Amino acid sequence: MDQMFDARTCSLLAPSGGSSVAISIRSVYEAESRIPEVATVNAHKAPELLATFNIAYLDIKDVLLKLSFLRIEAEKEANRRRAIVVLDEVPKILAAKGLGGGRSAGGSEDQRNAILALDQEYLVATDRVSCLKAMMELMEGKLKGIEWAFTSVKNILGQDNGWRDL
Repeated sequence: MDQMFDARTCSLLAPSGGSSVAISIRSVYEAESRIPEVATVNAHKAPELLATFNIAYLDIKDVLLKLSFLRIEAEKEANRRRAIVVLDEVPKILAAKGLGGGRSAGGSEDQRNAILALDQEYLVATDRVSCLKAMMELMEGKLKGIEWAFTSVKNILGQDNGWRDL
């Protein structure tokens, strides 16, 4: 997760297992670069600009769907590793440190959390989840910006031409 974006291909590099999945967001960046054109939009330029924003909107929804799927898979993997650590590793580690026994061989919640915080596989899995959540937040922000630009063009076009029902 050292690199989340490939500028050469204009792609998000979403973590997936031990590798990453490249998800192109070129159309999104191209549409974002055209947002300033909203300030000077006219009836001749508006349809093409609306189409550009609409395509980007649909592409963002597609990216969000892919990221959501990857996040669900990452959460399953993190939960799987957590279960292994709590059920198998915690009792061994506590016994080796002379902290086992008492009411539960699994130790207290603080002890379990401490052992989880030191488990590299669990940390990698939770970092993957966090990275995917951050990518989703980024794309949700871009979705909102494209949506606002689209709506602005519609409103301006409606004011210029009386086309209020576009």
